[in-house]
Amino acid sequence: MSSRLTGSQVDATIESFVALATDDRESLLQICLSKNAELAVSAGYVIEQTGLSASTVKNKASLFQPILDAMADEGIIVSGHPSGACEWRRRLLAWYEGMPKEQKLAIPVAANTIRYRGYLSDVPELVGFPSARAKYELVRSTFEEILEDLRALGVLDREYQTVVERVASKKPVELTEAGKLKAAFKSLRSVSIYGLSDVMSVEPERPFIHLLHVFSAASMNASSESGQANFIEAFKYFRDYLKVAEFTGLEDLRELVSVYALPKFRVYLQEKIIERVLSTNHCNTLMSSARKMMERALQINGLGLTTFMAAQGFDPERETDQYKPYSAPVRARIAEAILEEIAETNRLAQPYVLSHVGEDPVAPNGKIRRGCATIENARWIFENKLNCKPLGFKSANREDAYEKAFITIIQSSELSIFDIYKEWGVLYQIDSRVLAPYVIRLAQVTGMNADSLLGLDLDDFIERHDLTDRPCLLYWKERSDGEKMYHLDLFHAEISWLTTSQGRAVKQVFDDIKFLTRNLRAEAQPEVENKLFIYRSSSPRKFGVVDSIENSSGNMINKIMKGFSEDRGLLDEEGNPLPLSASRFRPSFVSELIERGVSPREIQVMLGHKNISTTMAYLDQMDFNPMARKMLNKVLREMHQETMDESVTIIPTKTIESTPKGMPMETGTVTCMNVYDPPDFIKNLKDYDPSKPCTLFNKCLSCSNSIITVSHLPELFARRRDYQRMIEVNRVLDTPYGTVILDNLDVLNSILDPETSDFSANELAKAERLSENLQVDILTEGVTL
Repeated sequence: MSSRLTGSQVDATIESFVALATDDRESLLQICLSKNAELAVSAGYVIEQTGLSASTVKNKASLFQPILDAMADEGIIVSGHPSGACEWRRRLLAWYEGMPKEQKLAIPVAANTIRYRGYLSDVPELVGFPSARAKYELVRSTFEEILEDLRALGVLDREYQTVVERVASKKPVELTEAGKLKAAFKSLRSVSIYGLSDVMSVEPERPFIHLLHVFSAASMNASSESGQANFIEAFKYFRDYLKVAEFTGLEDLRELVSVYALPKFRVYLQEKIIERVLSTNHCNTLMSSARKMMERALQINGLGLTTFMAAQGFDPERETDQYKPYSAPVRARIAEAILEEIAETNRLAQPYVLSHVGEDPVAPNGKIRRGCATIENARWIFENKLNCKPLGFKSANREDAYEKAFITIIQSSELSIFDIYKEWGVLYQIDSRVLAPYVIRLAQVTGMNADSLLGLDLDDFIERHDLTDRPCLLYWKERSDGEKMYHLDLFHAEISWLTTSQGRAVKQVFDDIKFLTRNLRAEAQPEVENKLFIYRSSSPRKFGVVDSIENSSGNMINKIMKGFSEDRGLLDEEGNPLPLSASRFRPSFVSELIERGVSPREIQVMLGHKNISTTMAYLDQMDFNPMARKMLNKVLREMHQETMDESVTIIPTKTIESTPKGMPMETGTVTCMNVYDPPDFIKNLKDYDPSKPCTLFNKCLSCSNSIITVSHLPELFARRRDYQRMIEVNRVLDTPYGTVILDNLDVLNSILDPETSDFSANELAKAERLSENLQVDILTEGVTL
């Protein structure tokens, strides 16, 4: 027995076993491997062969590494594949290579492959082969190696065609686009992917073919036609999402399958749900297939993808609730509860103030002295022995006399450990529940989606953007080689512009979280330390680990929101427990905007919708209260009327009329030095009224009164883009406004052309990228076109 062996004898036994195992290829093929994910020699096999105990084999695991190295050199195992897959490869090779040539020539075949029922099924070590082949790609490729050898021996026919192939060859049929896609998908399923070089190369006539290859590889466990069809359908919508994002399909696969691709795809599907193009059930199926594609992409060597941002599905049962805002009284109660808890948490997060109460309760023998097991003495230990750092039941070292005494006293108290720390002014732990009010506050004031909240970084809030001087949030920034993109790199970031009041509220949350988690970040891994919402996990699986909400389960946000509502006793209008979810904070945010008279165009920008039609469809589905619905209908009627009315609509000038003479004034395009004293060419116009301020904003670009700064450039680029689009899509040049538009285009080109502009090329490039997020009104002689 191994228990009687000395350490040197154990090592000698293992060395002898390893030497015999690595003697030749035939010996290596007999070594059983573990069926777990991590590649290792089977402990049970070693115990059986050596008589060593399980604990000894486990402790000496590193001594068996030469066996794995030799098996890898011989091609018996393949790196990058789980141990279970390599074990099946070993079994197949041991079975096939152990047969003499005569026996191989006599292998029974069916449908030009090795017959399973009645042959392979009778080989003991190959029982369960069909399920292993379906589960592991390595098993499929190993079996194909064996089949190829049998083809070389003449056992199998190289020219063999299946019935389907024979029929297809006799009756060529012109496939539809859907048929071609299905045929390409099925063909790619037979092309195994180990590394990036194995992925089908993209060509101009076959855009997105490399992406389709990854979807097909992800579908290998789907044996049914309907299961495979789900992956084809998911590829089509994933491709459409990429096209909307202006990808051509010829880019490197690493650009298409990125860390943040899944939540971006979800946002695209969300818009399809809003537009009533897709149902939530259908979108859940698409998300599931896309998620499996991303998981398969992680296994591709050379792709550089080590993780990806998770994204939750859609809740069909709550489909109608997604567009139902919380009522004003409920919103008020939620806000009150949030602010109260944030204030309390911020108080507890402040540096601890010594109380100097109590005395040392521990006797020289390490026991608590009689009559000294009091909360005051526990606090003495906290202040004098624990360095004022919270200690929990699971984190306490029971071998330390003071930590043991502290926990013993706390356990005997009538108060919970949470209440005791709270009385002392100490935040016991920063878990996901502590983050709840801060997460909800951001959802409340920004209307951001749950996926966007998940991915926020510490530097995603910009109090004053370089070009616009406005607060904004950046999210879903993609990264390359671990480097963070600059804030102005708008091709790699989504921007959510904030009002001044929003900016103050968001800044407060960011500042609070930075202070609250300042000590956690020193313990966090590099990939986590810059995330906004980090916490110390209290789950059994990751107890004590500093992690981010982004790395948690997809429904973590809804879980912590639910816990917050239950703890605060929040109720709905009927007095029932109030369920909180990020999906309902978005329509609640929009409801408040509508009630304040914010226009749909502004709401479009705040929601991040690329098209106003998406915003209008979203508003149409929302279950507004009667007041908000009435206000929305009024705004929509006015928009419709402005579209139909051919009369000139003068821009309201209330702001201008109240502006003192000589004060600089923002006109919407530039800054006017004095709207009450325009140049002579304005004064000489027949419509000019010297008793009123200038309202001819179409003249601003060529006016000597105008001041154009860097902050104006994005809007000028947007205005030039819209002028050009106008010319392309309608006959505006045939109208009286055509001359005005051409004049303004000439001026804009001189301002925005790097060769003639007074601004630097870098400033112009940044401003042009930023203009993609702007919607502007085209003004000609006071008319909105």
